[in-house]
Formats: sequence, C-alpha cells, structure tokens
Amino acid sequence: MPENDTVQPIDSENEEPQSFYRDLVEASQDLIWQCDAEGRYIYLNPAWEKVFGYSHEEMIGKKFTDFQTPDQAEKDMAEFRRLLDGSMVKGLRSVHIGNNNRELHLVFNAVFIRDEAGNICGTRGTAHDITAAIEAEQKIAEQQFFLQKAQEIGRIGHFSYDPVTGAMDGSDELYRIFDIDRNMPLLEAFSTTVHSEDAPLLFNSIERAAKDGTPYTIEHRILHRDGTVVQVQSRGEIIDTPRGRRMVGVVHDLTDQKKILEKLRESRERYRTIFDGAAEGLLIADTETMQFRYSNPAIRSMLGYNERELEELSVRDIHPSDVIDDVLAAFQAGTRGEIRTLPTLPCKRKNGSIFHASITTSFVQIKGRTYLVGFFSDVTERRKSEQALRASEERLRSVIDAAPYGAHLYELDADGRLVFSGYNHSADRILGVKHAQFVGKTIDEAFPPLATTEIPERYASVARDGGSFETEQVEYEHGGIKGAFEVHAVQTGPERMAAFFRDITEYRKAELALRESERKFKAIFNSSFQFVGLLTPDGILTETNDSALRFAGITHEESIGKPLWETRWWNGNTSRMEQLKDAIRRCARGEFVRYEIEMQGKGTTTALVDFSLKPVFDADGAVSMLVPEGRDITELKNTESLLINAQRLESLGILAGGIAHDFNNLLTGIFGSVELAALDTKEESTASYLSTARVAMDRARDLTRQLLTFAKGGAPVKKVEQMAPFLEETVRFALSGSNISIRFDLPEEVWPCTIDRNQIGQVIDNIVINADQSMPAGGTIAIVARNIHLSPGQHPALRQGNYVKMSIVDRGIGIPKEILSKIFDPFFTTKSKGHGLGLAMCYSIVKRHFGVIDVESEPGKGSIFTVYLPALPGEDTVEKVDAGISYKGKGPVLVMDDDELILNTVGAMLKLLGHRVECVNDGEEALARISRTDGTPDAYVAVILDLTVPGGMGGRETVDGIRRFNRELPVFVASGYNEDPVLANPREYGFTASLRKPFLVAELAALLQQYLSS
Repeated sequence: MPENDTVQPIDSENEEPQSFYRDLVEASQDLIWQCDAEGRYIYLNPAWEKVFGYSHEEMIGKKFTDFQTPDQAEKDMAEFRRLLDGSMVKGLRSVHIGNNNRELHLVFNAVFIRDEAGNICGTRGTAHDITAAIEAEQKIAEQQFFLQKAQEIGRIGHFSYDPVTGAMDGSDELYRIFDIDRNMPLLEAFSTTVHSEDAPLLFNSIERAAKDGTPYTIEHRILHRDGTVVQVQSRGEIIDTPRGRRMVGVVHDLTDQKKILEKLRESRERYRTIFDGAAEGLLIADTETMQFRYSNPAIRSMLGYNERELEELSVRDIHPSDVIDDVLAAFQAGTRGEIRTLPTLPCKRKNGSIFHASITTSFVQIKGRTYLVGFFSDVTERRKSEQALRASEERLRSVIDAAPYGAHLYELDADGRLVFSGYNHSADRILGVKHAQFVGKTIDEAFPPLATTEIPERYASVARDGGSFETEQVEYEHGGIKGAFEVHAVQTGPERMAAFFRDITEYRKAELALRESERKFKAIFNSSFQFVGLLTPDGILTETNDSALRFAGITHEESIGKPLWETRWWNGNTSRMEQLKDAIRRCARGEFVRYEIEMQGKGTTTALVDFSLKPVFDADGAVSMLVPEGRDITELKNTESLLINAQRLESLGILAGGIAHDFNNLLTGIFGSVELAALDTKEESTASYLSTARVAMDRARDLTRQLLTFAKGGAPVKKVEQMAPFLEETVRFALSGSNISIRFDLPEEVWPCTIDRNQIGQVIDNIVINADQSMPAGGTIAIVARNIHLSPGQHPALRQGNYVKMSIVDRGIGIPKEILSKIFDPFFTTKSKGHGLGLAMCYSIVKRHFGVIDVESEPGKGSIFTVYLPALPGEDTVEKVDAGISYKGKGPVLVMDDDELILNTVGAMLKLLGHRVECVNDGEEALARISRTDGTPDAYVAVILDLTVPGGMGGRETVDGIRRFNRELPVFVASGYNEDPVLANPREYGFTASLRKPFLVAELAALLQQYLSS
C-alpha cells in the first residue's frame, strides 16, 4: 500500500464496492487486524477467535500488549512506535498469549495508515500463525532426545580397531560391559576377557573381516573379574576413513534378554494368532531373492493368492512396474536396518485389479539371513489416509511410552526449587504408582526419602548448569515404591532436566518384560477403531476390544464367556441371532463370512455394521478360533442417501433455471408488446386493461426470479427499496385467498434498505406462508417494522449500525424446543411433502444481505420470526421510472439475441425512443459489424447483448472481443438468468450496465438516459 494513501476502516458498512473485499478478509485463515494510534484493536477478522480462543467482543478495544508478556510487549511496542513514525514491518516474529495461557507464535507484516487529513492514525496488517510448526519442532526435538537417551542406556558399547597398528579404543559402555580397567590396553583386555571357548570364533571373524572386508555378527561369552559369565552379541565391519581402513563394531549385553527369552517365547504363538487374525496384511520376504517366505490370511485375502502361491512369487509380482523403484528402495533401506513407510503404494491382485496399500517395512535377521517384513493396510476406502496418520503417531508415542526405562521431568521454579513437571507411561509401570499425583510438587514433597540424599541437589545442578549425573543404584522404599534403580540425569533445556531410571532387581526386570509383552498385545487389539473379538469355534466370546465394549456400553465381565448371539450387541433380536448362529457354524467349517447387519449400541443407539467372521487355523489345519470384526458404516450409508437427494435437487434446479430463462424471454416479448400498445392507445378502457395486464406480468416476472434463485442461489442484485410499501405489497400477495387476517404496523418513517427485491420477497413469502399453515383454523398475522440502531455487542451476530427490524408474528401451533435450532438446516422439515429448503434458503438470502433471522416460539402460543437488514437512514429509492418516458435518443443501436421475438420487441422499443436499430443473432456477427463501423460516422452509439446464445458466441465472449479494440463503447448485457453474477456485477466482466429480462420501455429509457445523454 502506498505510504501516502488515506485509508478507510475495513468495516465501512455502506460502501457496496467494499463487500467483496470484506468477504475475502473475513474468510481469510490469516489474522487481519487494525489498531488505533494507542495500539487498541478496532478491527479483527474471524480468524482471531479461532487462533486466540477469545470472542471478538473480548478483544476489540484492548491493546495488543494486553495479550503478551511484559518483555514481549516492550519489544513489540518499540516496533509499533516505528510504524507510527512512518516505517513498515515485515516478517516480525512475536509471541502472544491466547486463552488458557497458550503461547501463540505469530509472524506479522504491518503498515501505518493515515486519516483523511493525512496524519498517521494507526496501523493495520496481517499475521500468520506458526504455533503448530513451533510446537511440532519442539515435540520432534524432545522425541529425538528421548530416543537418543534410550540408546545410551541400552547397554550397547562400540569400538574401533586399526588392523595395521593394532590400536583399539572403545566407549565407556564397552569397558563396563567387559568389566575392564580403563588403564588396561583394550585389545589386550579383549583377549583376556573373552571366554576361552568362544575366543577362536571371535578373533577368526575379526581377522577375516580385516583381511577381506567380510562383516561379522556373532554371540559369545565374556568373563568378568568376579567370575560372572555374561552373554553378548558382537558385530563388526571394515570401513574406509580419511585415516585409512578401520574396523568398527558394537557389543550388546544380552544378559537380560536371555533371562526372559523363555517367557517371551511362550507369547510367540499368541502373537502369531493375532497376526493371522489381524485385518492388517503381513508379508516376509528374503532380501536377496525378494521371494516371499511368510504371509498371513489378511494379505492373502487382499491379493487373492493362497499361501503356497505367494511363496512362489516375489515382490516384483505384486506391484505395477512403475513403482518397482520405490519398492527396491524400501528393500535397500531394510538391509541397512531402516524402517520405511510407503503411505500409499499400488498393489496388484491375482486377477490383475489394483488396490492401494500403506506399507511399512522393517527387517529381521534369522540364523544370519536378513528378511524384510512388510505390514500392509488397505487404504482404498474412505478415511484410510487419516487412520494411517493416526496409527503412525500412536506408534511413535508408543515407542517412547513403552521404552524399558522410566522418565521423570523436573523444572526449577523462580525460587530455585526443583518441581516435578512430567513423566512417561513406563514410570507408572515400573514404580507401580500414578505419577499424575506428583505433578506440581517439589521433589521433596513427591519423594520424601530423597530429601536426605544427594539426589535433589545433583538434579538441580544438572537443570541449572547442564552436564549429566549417573548413579548405578538408588535404594528407595516409600508410598508403595520399593526397589533398587539405575538413574541417568541430563539437562533437557534451560532450568529443566530429565531423570531416566530402570529397576535393576531381577524380579522387576522380568516383570517389566512380561508387562511389555502384554501391553503390545493389548495395544494391537484395542487400538483398532473397528469392533474386534475372539470366539471359540462354537461361538463363545473369549476376548473383545475396547471399541466394541464402548459402543454397547458394557464391561468386559458382562460379555466374556457368553455365546456371542446372547450379548448386548444383538439385544435379543431373534432374526439377527439366528443369522449370527448360522454365520458362526459356516465359519467354524473354515468359511469366511461377511454381511451387513444392525447392531445395538449403548441406550437406544444402533449402527449399521459391515460384519465379518474369519477362521483361524491351527498347525493341523483345524479351525481353532474365530475372529469377528465389525466396521460402522452408518455414516457412509447416510452420506450416500444425502448425495442422491442432492443430485435430485440439483437436477430440479437445472430444470427450474431453464424454464425460468425461457419464460423470461417470452415475458420480454409480452412486456414490450403490452407496454408499446399502452403507449400507442388513446382509449381509456383499453389502457386500463393493459395496465392490469402489466401488474399480472410483474408478478409473473417475480415468480420466474424465485425459480432462478432456487436454481442458482446466486448473489443478490440490490437496489434501494422503501421497506414499508414493499412489505405490505409482498404480504398481501402471499396471503391472497387465505382465511388469515393481517395487521400491519409499518410507520412511514421506516428506513429504506439496499436489497434484492425478488430474494427478500421470497424470504417474506416463506415466513408468511409458514405462519398461515400454522393456523389452519384462521387467525391474525402481525407485520411490524421498526428502525433500530445496534451498539457494539448488542446483537451477537450483527455489527454496530442502523437496521430495519421486521417481525412476523403468528398465534399458530408453535415450534417444539427440541427442533427449534434445526429449522434453518438444509433438508430439515416436519412436513410430509416438504423438501426442507424453504427456511434454509431464507437464512442464506438474509446472510448474503449482511442481516440475520431470529426466531422465538412456544408450542401452542405461536412464533415470531424477526429479520434484521442493514438500513440507509435519509436515503430515498435511487431508481424511479419516469412514466412519461421523456428520453429521446439518436444514432444506431446494435441488438444481439437468438430469439426473433425479443429482437422485434426490443427493436420496437428503441425505435420508439428515437434510435435506429440493427439486429443480429449471435456474437460473431455482432463483432463483425462493430469492427466494420468502429470509428466511422455509422458507428454504433450502444450495443445490447444477450448473455447466452445456444450453439453460438454469447455476450460474455462478445464483450471481451469488443473491449480489445474499443473500451469506451457502451455495451449492455440482457439476460433471463437474473441470478447470474454478470448481472449483479456487470463492470467486472467488461459491460457498462445490465438489464434483467423482462424489462419495460421505461426501464430501458432510464438506462439509456443515464449512459448516453452525456
């Protein structure tokens, strides 16, 4: 914006050209604002409410510094003063405080504004909310920190070895694992610590790797100085470095894993049952041959192959050729130990059809051979991409929460006290207490026994000064917590620290591993949004997930152990129970069963469910259990029904639009002929009849405009109207022939409003007809209009300003309270033959006029519908037709229309007004004639173009051609599509002005008088 511009406030009410920009501002997702010279907000667009959480009224009139910390306010006030000195601000980052004390990170661009005298009177600009990005960066950094720390305490050491010099060094963890004195040369210590039976294998592997570059991975034993035997895994390989070839490797302490291996092995079959019964597909492939080695039933169902057929295929066989490169990249990532997710990848079924799947790959090593594991989720159906995203986020949270260590988070408060601020889920599991009770307490209050130890001071030192603190054993017993713990404390930010710990007692370590196994089982089972369970072959329910229990409003104990058909989900419905029994019998024979059925939920809730039963086979091929699954498809079915209804209405709208357009063309000929006859006749009786015909035709014109509003719902074509006579005329016409009496209270001083007469007439018609129908035995409808001035905040949906308040009062049956909030919803109706669009259309029309509709009703006492419309105090109607038609023109006028009746009628009107007329049927011929005469004495003084020409060039294309060589020629658009945006805003499309068919000679004369008289 130029610096010397005089700026008007954004919300200037009565300047029609600004409505377009106001709509853009209020629909913007960016924050748009305006402040006075004191920094007080005088305008905020709706996006501020969404971002800040405060209502518009809570922020207007306050300073921007009221929503900042004192330090930030001081910085931003300096920038504000620079603006008032005539500078500009671009890309300023700032922090504000929203509702609930949430920090909001914003990027500001701002300019100063001047008043009409040229003095700087305030500022305005835009702000972009980057809070989500900042919070995401912080969250990612925190997660990366947790994962890094998990590796540090995972008992994994590393070493490097120079084959030429024999020099070897390693990490502190390596020395701890091998129980080696730091002063002892590492290579020598290596040789003496490795178990004598395993040493040849290890050192031969190292020698071979140094000689020919062969990597090695072996398990072996080491002997600690106290005689303890420790099982480890060593891995190493040769790499090229700037200083030459080096061997690098890692050593992982496997002692704990070996101790619980037996218990974990016991759960292997349980996991296999879950994988075989899971809806997610599983494929395992050899990374060298790419051939499949294992598949679960779900992936076989997706691809259409049996197990043996899949084992004869490779990865290349189940994907189209154009995505093979992505698949191979995933394989390469798997061999490097990376986990790769392909969010949507096409897969090829046995029958050649394609479906899309989200595929997550990782790798496993079995007996020295690497296999790639792929998990497949069919994402073809609606909302699969969103579900995949949620599942990915949940897996990331589970990695942190399920890590085999606890985490306590602390912060230093203003007094230097260490306050407990957070924890992970593992902390609850390891210590057996709910840590939520400790949040906000000091470390001495949360864990009293620590107050007499060095722990609080060491933690505070880490939070204050950085560094780290480690201790191998902290004995603790208080409040239900008992055990010995290994602790690692690190700084996580200024004045913040985290303490990572794990239970190092044998009992607690085994218990932790067992809990982890069970948690994974429950997480897989309960994380599904679908209804999932496990049945015996005879239909007894042995397990069900949380989603199914929540839907029915029952507990685990109320359902387990019962036949599935006797549970709450079927509510004793005999036909559904028999259908279910038959499905269980078929599935128990090895058949996959699927059908749609209604299931009973909590209370009176029901849902249409896509229900299936899958058999699970044991090693002998017998059915060992059944997996029932249900997916709620109620919303999907309802959406299909609404779509069909919308398509029907759209077809009806198209038909209505076409009929109205053709009828308007006919009315144009009738209007013109009747009016020309009225002007030509000298007989008083004939003139009277023709005048009556004109009144009837005006009503016919209004009816066609109603059809067009229904068909298009377009932008209003507004004019200034006196509201009192308009209301009386509209209501009397709507109730003609009714047994209802009308009471008008319409003072003469009611202000005029800028309205689309046809559209607001529809609003009044709909409300009045509804009132009439609510009083079948007769009664009185009151029509009341008043001028009002609304102060800021006086009406929650309206701005400050002048309005006409129009109330339609009946004493009918009223509207029940429970449906009062729904009456303006599309398709909502209580009438047996209604389509539910009348009041919805009224609401939309009034909103497009920047007004509102309010309703009050009480059953048995009647209803009051109140319409507020912006008013123009002191204005008079701006368009008045001179009945005498004083205009006399001269010069040729070109008329283009594909209807000969309209050409003849409009030509006769123009000749009556003094013009010579030439007529053409389409835009191409019009352009040819205008280009031949342009600049000559025979040049046209005006052109009238029909908007649409079937099979030919219409008005919009024609005016574009005219404006390429003549931008001054008056060109008017005429159309029966009265709701077309071209008629509402003709100048935006290159036209001088617009005429709505049908039109009168007087209306045509007024248009030509305005644009040709000068």
